[in-house]
Amino acid sequence: VAHFLEHMVVNGSPEFPSKDLLAEHIESVGGSYGARTGQDPMYIDTEVSDKSDYGRVVDIFNATLSNPLMDRKVFENEKQVIIKEIQKSNSNPSKILYRTARKLFFNGTVFEHDVLGIEKSVSELNYENTIGEYKKLFDKSRITFVASGDITLDELIENLNKISFLKDNNFIEKNEEYTVKSKNKILSTFFDIPQTHIYFGVLSPKSFTKESINLHLLGSILAGGRSSRLIKKLRYNKGLVYNVGFNRIGGINFGSWGISTDTTEDKVQQVIDEIIEEIKDIHNNGVKESELKFVKDKIIKSMKRTMQTSNDWVNFHVISEGLSSMQYDINTFVEYVENTNIEDIKNIIDKYLSSDKWRLAMTGRTKEESIKVIW
Repeated sequence: VAHFLEHMVVNGSPEFPSKDLLAEHIESVGGSYGARTGQDPMYIDTEVSDKSDYGRVVDIFNATLSNPLMDRKVFENEKQVIIKEIQKSNSNPSKILYRTARKLFFNGTVFEHDVLGIEKSVSELNYENTIGEYKKLFDKSRITFVASGDITLDELIENLNKISFLKDNNFIEKNEEYTVKSKNKILSTFFDIPQTHIYFGVLSPKSFTKESINLHLLGSILAGGRSSRLIKKLRYNKGLVYNVGFNRIGGINFGSWGISTDTTEDKVQQVIDEIIEEIKDIHNNGVKESELKFVKDKIIKSMKRTMQTSNDWVNFHVISEGLSSMQYDINTFVEYVENTNIEDIKNIIDKYLSSDKWRLAMTGRTKEESIKVIW
């Protein structure tokens, strides 16, 4: 429903009665807007070049947050648009891989489900019920604004006070404790392509914690770029893969962290064996001081390159500001990185990466029974 509402709220308002007129209003001053939905948050992004045009941003928020048309004919049309989006996702092996990983790690929880939904659930959405969900989800109490640029906080508040927010819709937040119900260690989704895509991972710490940053640093040592251990082993030394990386999927309080790569069907077992050997080596011998210093310097110094725009600053802070109860900003992140030591990395390895915690998701022609995870 949340993803469907993302589509609906950007379809126009009484003042801008179609999506193209809404777009023209902000694009005519060199700005842009868009929307996206994640496992936890929904985002509505707006951007203008000059502070003098910030009124256009307020117009976009009024049109999307408070006064979207929600036309019944548009509602039926967006069903077909989203079904096409689902069909496109179903032909993308990376999307299928992470859908498989969610089923493996989050079985029995809300995080098991794809944000897009499935064709059947989208086609059966009821107009009245969906409008009711919009009124609850877009209540003023649930909205956080994150801004960056040449505008002061007082100026921002003055502009945002012009928005006619929905309020008092009694949305009840659920503070659920999630537990994995599936006992499966390997799950594969058939997709008729020559490459098998792999996600080999564990349940992860909560986002925005020191533990999550420690695990991120370890991920950088293992699979973070051209100088990482696994790219050296799997690509440079053995020619088994083109690329390897690591990432986290799920929500803020409940997620998984894993190593991802792809290889030909006949090399899957060898790739898994090589990854396991590297993890075993880290268990037995830890990481070197020089490796940890390298990734710490790399991450902190690269931020001078990756934090160049106002949009970069907003994207860095938006989830923690909107959804996390912990104090976390770019300074917290840098502090966590700088203060991580070898003992922190050892604790993360012992707590999260023991052999009984690993699970393997795949998509391609490789069958589950053909792969052995042996430690």
